[in-house]
Formats: sequence, structure tokens, C-alpha cells
Amino acid sequence: MPTKSKAKAKPIKTKKIKTKKEKPVISEKNLSKNIEPKRATYSIVTSVDNTSLCEDVKLVPTADFPYMKFPFEYFNPMQSGIVNDIVNKDCNFIVLSPTASGKTVVFEMLAAKTIMSGKKAVYLSPLKALSNEKLQDWTDDFHFFSKYKICIMTGDQEKTAKKLKEMEEADIIVMTSEMLDSCRRNASKDENWIHKVGALLIDESHLIAEKSRGDKLESAIM
Repeated sequence: MPTKSKAKAKPIKTKKIKTKKEKPVISEKNLSKNIEPKRATYSIVTSVDNTSLCEDVKLVPTADFPYMKFPFEYFNPMQSGIVNDIVNKDCNFIVLSPTASGKTVVFEMLAAKTIMSGKKAVYLSPLKALSNEKLQDWTDDFHFFSKYKICIMTGDQEKTAKKLKEMEEADIIVMTSEMLDSCRRNASKDENWIHKVGALLIDESHLIAEKSRGDKLESAIM
């Protein structure tokens, strides 16, 4: 008997779907790709990516920095790449650099310049422990900042009249982002310290994307 021929399957029609390209997110995972954040519309942003700096970068002597003295002779490549902008420009900085690469020295350079201009510097950290660590480091007798007035304001301190006086007289105020947000929202007419701030130094600024805490940091910056 003749066999029945198998019917040919109809080809499946496919459609090409265009997808929108997502904007790159700056994180430690893609630092090696040399992705730079978009320039801010409200000010100049200098991005310093430690991974893009070569080993043969000319190191800048710390003696060339006019606002403070350091216990070492030369800035490292990352610091050397930004020191000229800190000295000669008035702009915002985004520093993309691995852990233990010397970002605290950048904070200290910016704070020293700000204090010499007659303004206060506010250091923001996401953790009370980190804030306490910076306070301990900067008030150490061997640190250049030990000659300045430094106060701390975290969830462990109450906003008393004595504390407000300390903040008013301080050259450097160490805070958590949540506390700065709270102080801004609940400031009285007599609080003038915030109007004397010349530099806001934000540690772990990438946490602005955190769902649970990012809104507090964003509000504090605004």
C-alpha cells in the first residue's frame, strides 16, 4: 500500500523586537570599562577612575599641596591625577577607585582647602561606626586635622543646644546621611551652621541607589 507523505511543517514567523539600551551603571564591576558618569547639569564633575591611570603617571609631591601637610612624600597615581583640580578649580568630584586606594586623602585635601577658605566641611558616611572611626583618626594628636574643631552628629547624639553650638563652631562635622537629612528637615531659624558649609564629602555615595537608604542620602544632598 502507498504510504502517506508527511505534511511539511509551516515555518514559524518571527519578529525582531527592538529593545532600549540601558544606561550603564557605575559600580565596581564595570570600573575596568572606563565608563564615566554623565556630567551634571548644575556643575562641573571630574571623574577619576583609578583603573585607567597608568603606573608611569608622574607622582605629585605632597609638599606641593598648599593647604595641609601629609606624613608621606608623594601622592599615589589616583591622588596625583586629581590634586591639580582640587587646588585650582571649584567643582564637584566623583572619585571611582577601589577600596584602600587613598580616597580618604582626597577627602582630606578637599576639607583642608574648604577650611582655609573660611567654610566648614561635612563628612557623610553610611555607618555610625565609620563616622566614629573618622572622628578618632582626625582628632589624633599626630594628624594635621587635630588642630581643627571637629564634632560628630549621628544617631547616638541628641540635637541639644550644646551640640548645636559645637556644630556652629566646628571646622569639620562628621555625620551619617540620615542625620544630615533629619537636621535639614528639622532645622530651626537659629541654626546657621548649614549655611557655612563649603564642602560635602560623601563616602560610599553609590548607596544613593539603595532602596532602603538611598532616599535619605538624596534628600540630604538636596
